[in-house]
Amino acid sequence: MTDSTESESRFDIDVVDAERFLSRHLGRDVAGVELVGEGAWSKGFGFVDADRDLVVRFGRFVDDFEKDRRAGAFNTSALPIPEVIEIGAAFDGYFAISTRAHGRPLETCTTAEWEAVLPAVWSALDDLRRADISATTGYGGWDSSGHGSHSSWREFVLAVDTDSPQRRTHGWRRKLIDSSVGDRPFRAGLTKLAELVDACPNERHLIHADLINRNVLVEDDLLTGVFDWGCSSYGDFVYDLAWLAFWSPWHPALEAIDIRAAAIRHFASTAVTIDDLDARLRCCMLHIGLDHQAYCAHTGDEAALIAVTEQTTFLLD
Repeated sequence: MTDSTESESRFDIDVVDAERFLSRHLGRDVAGVELVGEGAWSKGFGFVDADRDLVVRFGRFVDDFEKDRRAGAFNTSALPIPEVIEIGAAFDGYFAISTRAHGRPLETCTTAEWEAVLPAVWSALDDLRRADISATTGYGGWDSSGHGSHSSWREFVLAVDTDSPQRRTHGWRRKLIDSSVGDRPFRAGLTKLAELVDACPNERHLIHADLINRNVLVEDDLLTGVFDWGCSSYGDFVYDLAWLAFWSPWHPALEAIDIRAAAIRHFASTAVTIDDLDARLRCCMLHIGLDHQAYCAHTGDEAALIAVTEQTTFLLD
């Protein structure tokens, strides 16, 4: 759950700045410019141009926008991915203009609404699992060329301990040690992760890896947009289920439906066999927890770090 108020990750851009940029860039006035979203690494504004509903996002990491453009190839009716129309330089970073999806964030659903939209969620996850990634290589996070960062799923999972200068969160380890939580819970989780990871198959499937956090929009019982592919990976498709399960305590309406049990019913109805589901689910949830301990330490959000650490610790027993 990668929200952040970290100033170094965000542009201090408002609606007026966005409107001026668009008018200059497009060479004409645009209408309806409004802030539609702000995450850890980018800020987005909706606008209307030539009767088209569009979004312009500004951020410092062009690879995120390139991944969004590449992800458009996986668009299906069940997995609606906005089209990235243009990417370029703006302010002290980059911009991307995309088609706009309308709806409200998946995680704002009530329990009844979750139950109604779950079939659409499963259809989207099925299309993620079936996506053709045969032209790419590797596991874990993939770059703008579509190639993964690691040679195996196991290698990627255990690399959650890495604190290299190439990572946006570089320096997290020292901050974690110095935090009120310390690094003992992290090291305990890493030990358990190493015990569980071999239960995961070394298969390559497309993983979104950020399905909550305003990245999936819904209307009634349908998904209307799945975007922000910056965290996307290749590996065990159980990861996206684990994402929903890990963050469910933050969303009581989701927690009330028992996402694991609902997933088992769905897989049974589609004749998809998942060996070692519990071990794989636990492994992926541990990875999510450890990765976000590092992230929260990096951002200095002590309250979030404590909450994520507690949730991760529950998975050790």
